[in-house]
Amino acid sequence: MTRWRIAFLLKKTRDEFLQDSRVIREARSLNAAGFEVEVFLYGKRERVEKHHGIRTREVPLNFPRLPRRYNRFFSPGIRRRIPDKIIEKFFFLFLTWHYYRRTARMLKRQLVNGIHCHDFETLPIGYRCKKKDSRLRLVYDSHELWMKSQVFSSLPSRLVSRILTLWEGKMLRRADRVITVNSSIARYLSKKYRIEEPAVIANLPPTVKVDFRREYLRASLQIPPRQPVVLYQGALIPGRGIGNLIRAFRKVDPRIRLVLMGRGTVDRYRRLAGKYGLEDRLFFASPRPPGQLLSVTKDADLGVSLTRNTCLNHYYSSPNKMWEYVMARVPILVSDFPQMRDLAVNRGTGLVVDPEDPDEIAGKINWFFRPENRSRYREMKEACRRVSRKEGNWEHEEKKLLALYRDLFPDSAENPDDPLNKNREAK
Repeated sequence: MTRWRIAFLLKKTRDEFLQDSRVIREARSLNAAGFEVEVFLYGKRERVEKHHGIRTREVPLNFPRLPRRYNRFFSPGIRRRIPDKIIEKFFFLFLTWHYYRRTARMLKRQLVNGIHCHDFETLPIGYRCKKKDSRLRLVYDSHELWMKSQVFSSLPSRLVSRILTLWEGKMLRRADRVITVNSSIARYLSKKYRIEEPAVIANLPPTVKVDFRREYLRASLQIPPRQPVVLYQGALIPGRGIGNLIRAFRKVDPRIRLVLMGRGTVDRYRRLAGKYGLEDRLFFASPRPPGQLLSVTKDADLGVSLTRNTCLNHYYSSPNKMWEYVMARVPILVSDFPQMRDLAVNRGTGLVVDPEDPDEIAGKINWFFRPENRSRYREMKEACRRVSRKEGNWEHEEKKLLALYRDLFPDSAENPDDPLNKNREAK
């Protein structure tokens, strides 16, 4: 069987890549299926390494030298007259241009058979390579609706977004396959760009053995067993509804404790809790690596994901944490958005709520812990177990990914005249 060489393009550093569960899962699945995946990142120098069994190659941007080149465009007099934000944006474009050019050159040397572009930032590279060599297979993996994210919330940014949207439409029509993370985004892309509906490959956690006998979270935070725990896990940043969640706790049963597990603006939320006198009921926990996460998550009694409707990207999102709660058999309380409602209400794993209404949030949290709702709560935990075993796991999504790639890259024994073999012969 031919070992097809696939380049994963990811505009991130090595450390950022190690936190990107989707890219790691896809690469490991393809490697295990006989493909040869190499992830292209960016860094200070060209470096080839292996992480999680995945080969990575860093595209050198030579950071110390680039600013000196960039300074040639602006004399000291001009720099005094131009706002810093404009200069920063110009430097960002300058770095991006270098990244695109050097990555394309490196791909040409590696003689790959296919290019898998993760998000819009790397699509121009794949598009350029595909134009130069039509034999290459191009896969566009849209992790989110980047053009409809908060990045483009201001008026000037919205104008830029319109231009980039036209460019994205032109480029993704050149792709052999388009994939995304949920059905809402797939339908949007299909309607917006008039393409066949992209394949949905959800970003779900793999099935892991969870030790339900030990309580790691409660033990580390010294929370007594009789005090219910509401858990938020993920980035502690604006837009995730954490502020409204803390405000809601003013009307939540005093027995219930809130745990925020993740990195971000911890001091901001600590001050907010202090403002409402909730310091004794709010706990912060350090984030856990993927292999240990579910063993900690399962200690919670309720998992929350209250993403705010600040952009279409948020409205159509399907947060990883939501599926991680379900895998750990923890019922969920999530924003009343299409993908979240589908998992919570349609599949019976929890409830939905308006993320902008602290009073409604408080009422729903209290509902989970009322004695008269215990039987319904047990039904939700059973639904979590059923969903995670049947379809809410990476093994289920992996089959769709491998089917897509085997369709794109047939076995050379069955297809000896496939033009992609010429790449390997040249090598």
